[in-house]
Amino acid sequence: MKTDTLLEILQQCLKMEGQAIRIYALLAENAAGEVQAFWKDMTGQEKEHAQYWQLLIHLAEEGKIRNIFDYPERILSELKGASLEVDKLVQQIDPGNLVNAFTIAYMLEFTLLHPAFPALFLSMRSVTGDRSPGDRYHEHLHNLIRAYRLYSPGGSPFELVADLSDKLLLRNEQIAEQLMEIRQLRGLLPICMHCKNIRTEKGLWIRVENYIEAHSEAEFSHGICPDCIKKYYGEYFSDEDFQDQA
Repeated sequence: MKTDTLLEILQQCLKMEGQAIRIYALLAENAAGEVQAFWKDMTGQEKEHAQYWQLLIHLAEEGKIRNIFDYPERILSELKGASLEVDKLVQQIDPGNLVNAFTIAYMLEFTLLHPAFPALFLSMRSVTGDRSPGDRYHEHLHNLIRAYRLYSPGGSPFELVADLSDKLLLRNEQIAEQLMEIRQLRGLLPICMHCKNIRTEKGLWIRVENYIEAHSEAEFSHGICPDCIKKYYGEYFSDEDFQDQA
């Protein structure tokens, strides 16, 4: 994937976080008391998410983020479409209407559940070794669920939506992990020219069969090829035996 396409994807993600910050800030401006404090806290969390995207952009500019998308142009197009949907949410905000505020918030968070997000966060974690920002998204979503239960009047029409959103986030993370494993097997693997051990992303050297078993569903059984039989056990066999192996 071209570096400029990856940067466009990351910049689009950062733009969407900026849109989320704007929406939560608007909700905070039109609220009061504990509800206002909650929306301000959500705004702060989105600003933290934006910092992750800025770091990813910096890593991409340094060439430290690998190709993780088979169809980057499609991903970019989908993110741009999602961004347009987020823009529409601003027009739907009804100042002072608490149910409307939570409706907008749920629609916003659902839009931000694009599979590209967890995949890119895993890319960052593979470079920094730090806690995945995806963990923050779980907390963010759960905070929204708790706040709805505390502050929203009437029944619970969004309970099912909240549960499905959380499950969708988890599923997207599982898909992202599988994608990263596939990319590890496709990419360039550091292998010792003598013993053929492979260096992991954590700097450990492990046997090639252990690496492949850890990153795929393949299992190994061991045998010995004709060349190695001749090299190591040639004294026990005749030339006719090796001709049979050819």
